Amino acid sequence: MKENGKHVKSWLAKAVFGCSLLLGAAQTWALSCSGNIYVADPGWSSFQMVVDGGFNLIPSTSLSDGWYVIKANSVGSQHAKDFFFAASDWNGFGITKSQYNVTGWNQNDKISCSDFGTSESLYIYEDPTTAGKTAVSTEPPDAKYFYFLPPDDQLWNSSIPMLSTDGGKTGVAMSTDPTRCGWFYYVWFNQEVPASITIYRDSDTERGELIGWDGYDGAGDAPTAIPMNDLFSSFSTNMIFFMSDPSMWPDDFPEADKGFAVKDPMVDGNCEYHLAAIIYDSDASLHPAFSCYSAGGEGCQYGVPGVSADQAQAAVNACIGVTHGIVQDTLGPDKKPLLKTTAMGVWVKRALLAKHFSISFSIRLRV
Repeated sequence: MKENGKHVKSWLAKAVFGCSLLLGAAQTWALSCSGNIYVADPGWSSFQMVVDGGFNLIPSTSLSDGWYVIKANSVGSQHAKDFFFAASDWNGFGITKSQYNVTGWNQNDKISCSDFGTSESLYIYEDPTTAGKTAVSTEPPDAKYFYFLPPDDQLWNSSIPMLSTDGGKTGVAMSTDPTRCGWFYYVWFNQEVPASITIYRDSDTERGELIGWDGYDGAGDAPTAIPMNDLFSSFSTNMIFFMSDPSMWPDDFPEADKGFAVKDPMVDGNCEYHLAAIIYDSDASLHPAFSCYSAGGEGCQYGVPGVSADQAQAAVNACIGVTHGIVQDTLGPDKKPLLKTTAMGVWVKRALLAKHFSISFSIRLRV
């Protein structure tokens, strides 16, 4: 009996040891990538998780509140540790460790199980401050969005809103919202929201029309500031919309809310502009190409101070036909066009272009 007892104990020990190995192996597999992966919905018709070169369709039922929720240990094999996401195939849109919802992505730029660290959650989304860049974090995105609809005013419609935290002394440009007509936005990503802000036009050099808590009706050089941080805290929201002009509010919008909302009010601003243009000729006192005609052209190049006949003739030849891209995309500090370096052959001197925008209209029209 004692011998049999020894055999039983030996068998039990081996069985327990074998089970511990099995449990250990299973535990190791689970820990290699346990927890939930949250991926911000990129808006694809098909969402694939790519593991070890295999495309795994993630069902639409996994989508909840704008996030795909994926159990990490439900996709791939026991030894898989890296992954990324694709809309369809290798040539479609993809999400990698550094690129979000772009084509031409690098399939070696993978998200790793090690990105979980000791957390049970991994969040993958577009960096709110950089389009096309992926943010990977074990914490939900800490981003606060402020959306601003400028007044229905010609000056505001032709300017960029600047967000200021010091009463208009300095400011940062707000970004155009690509999905909401006429709206601008600013985002605080992993940053503390300022206590108060005001908004001014980038063209308002005197800071005489700052917009604050009372909107466009209360605009001036010292309006009551918008209590930005308190608004986010009071409404427990990550998005605040501000319609600054009461004339643009929806018909049923409460006056007491002063144009502020925590949900998209579904109001469009101005996102197209009708500009009147005058096409005119000029004369050689302003530019050698704007001149009369003579055989060979040499007989008409006169009146441009400091430009030789050879330079004038070269400018005439460079200016034949329609010339594109003469000026820079942005105006100078004086709100006048700036000449591109690549257009120097046409205009010879920057001063000649500037002269067109500094003398009387009647002289410009002289032919």
